[in-house]
Amino acid sequence: ARILVAAGAREVHSSHSCLEPFRVRDSAAASSDGISADFEAWLARLQGMGIQQNSVGLGSAHQMGTCRMAASPKLGAVKPSGETWEVSGLFVADTSAFPTASGVNPMWTCAALAHRVAQQVKQHLGTTPEQAMPAPLRRHFAPCAAGCASVPVPSAKPKQGRRHVEDASTSAGSSCTSSPGSSGARA
Repeated sequence: ARILVAAGAREVHSSHSCLEPFRVRDSAAASSDGISADFEAWLARLQGMGIQQNSVGLGSAHQMGTCRMAASPKLGAVKPSGETWEVSGLFVADTSAFPTASGVNPMWTCAALAHRVAQQVKQHLGTTPEQAMPAPLRRHFAPCAAGCASVPVPSAKPKQGRRHVEDASTSAGSSCTSSPGSSGARA
């Protein structure tokens, strides 16, 4: 509740059926630390209630259809293979790929969809080996001159739209420091 109020909530609800929601008033009613006495009293009532049988409403939801699988990018976010239309090699394999909410527990349908998408991922990795490793692991690294860090090796020709990275051992203001007998710790 404190996080919600700090984030600017105007009203905070509890799952307790017999506790009224707390309505945040103007900040003038708040004490010097930003918490009003009314809010502290509401929190004390909430904690004092505990969890009595049938007094707290609890539930869960299966979020479905938030990243729809469709035959075209106009109708959904992912292809029938589970790969996103916008990012090559990014696959969605959960209930968010459903075209809409199923109305029933989606466990088995989700498992079947995840298996199908996993097969598509395997096929994709088999035909596009450059995506078989995560991008950060594909980069070539060279040790810092002092041996304390690894930095990306500059490419011969910077790619359009990307900043060229200099080797830290030759750039001014390098964060690597080393002295005789040291292990090359960062400054």
